[in-house]
Amino acid sequence: MWGIVLINKQESALGFSFNDEMKKRQVSGHDFADEDYFVSVKSDRIVMLRRDYIARLEDMREENRVLSRITVIDIAGKKHKVTGHAESIEALQAWLN
Repeated sequence: MWGIVLINKQESALGFSFNDEMKKRQVSGHDFADEDYFVSVKSDRIVMLRRDYIARLEDMREENRVLSRITVIDIAGKKHKVTGHAESIEALQAWLN
């Protein structure tokens, strides 16, 4: 649910349609990354971020056996806790670097 809320916040802030962008890029799978978008869907966790929405990531990462949480600071300075499977969060961090 929170993954979808964050998608909606990004769409509002940047004036785009996630659905249209994925159609334009012909994305049909659950995992996708290019220079603009990072998408990872693992079971019930959706992690989708657009690069120009992110100002920075906070260094601290919280983990349990399966899930990881990282804090994303958006371009307006707001913090968003992004929770996903550990491999999704690791891939997100690699994508941003």
